[in-house]
Amino acid sequence: MTKQYDIENLKALYDEGRSLRDIGSLVGLGSSTVKRKLLAHGVVLRDKNQSDKDKNNWWQNYESLYEAYVHQKRSTTNIGKLVNASSRTVHTWLTKLNIPTRPTGGAYKKGTTMSLESRQKMSVAKKGQYTGSSNPNWKGAHITDTVRERRSYDAKIWREACLNRDGFKYIVRLFRKTSRPSLT
Repeated sequence: MTKQYDIENLKALYDEGRSLRDIGSLVGLGSSTVKRKLLAHGVVLRDKNQSDKDKNNWWQNYESLYEAYVHQKRSTTNIGKLVNASSRTVHTWLTKLNIPTRPTGGAYKKGTTMSLESRQKMSVAKKGQYTGSSNPNWKGAHITDTVRERRSYDAKIWREACLNRDGFKYIVRLFRKTSRPSLT
């Protein structure tokens, strides 16, 4: 049993900008079948990723990139976030369009120092960045009372007093070459 379709309807849906998969799900056909039918009726198909190209190519020209990078002094990372691309892709386009790039933070040669403005910007950017729950080592502030007591200053003083009293014998026993330390 063949499914009924209207070629004019398929063309209209395709001209609206819908994908072959979307059209197929609307009319009950597979995307390959929709493609075959459109080609058979002389419809010129778009590039596979044309919608992505139309959406992002506005910044891939000299004027836009020069304005953002040189005049607005945006970083490649900042431009990348703006256009949904990596900073490396933005750098590649800057190079391709012969726009002079600024040195990166690690590009300072030995003996040179960063400007005061750069140091202040870095300081502001890093302040409070790794405190509390944003720290990668954050454990959720769950410390038991026993652990807190063991780490206290009083516990350290008490331990040192015990080791002095016993002449550090327990420590010596732990580092002996024997397989098991004696308990006496």
